[in-house]
Amino acid sequence: MLPETLGGASIVASTSSLAVGTLAEFDGETEVTIARSGAAPSDPSLTLRWEGALETSGRIAVLTIYNDVVIESGAPPIAYVQVWTNDPDEPDVIWVAIA
Repeated sequence: MLPETLGGASIVASTSSLAVGTLAEFDGETEVTIARSGAAPSDPSLTLRWEGALETSGRIAVLTIYNDVVIESGAPPIAYVQVWTNDPDEPDVIWVAIA
């Protein structure tokens, strides 16, 4: 279940999902990459903002606020996830590493 609100934070997690704030829609697009853990982000402006374990159905997906799937990948039942962004509040680059 997705967190209902960010509550002023830029990243909020439940046991099985994350909500990550992005660049405001009218300010431009946000680039999202899903990578396997161990693949370090190539962009030196990215900072680790969140890491932890998520329960999955065997897949991890990035969705819009309208629940449209943007990108998805296979994942283990318990996935260790890292989220790297280039801005603490409104990133336009997000890197998600999954192990």
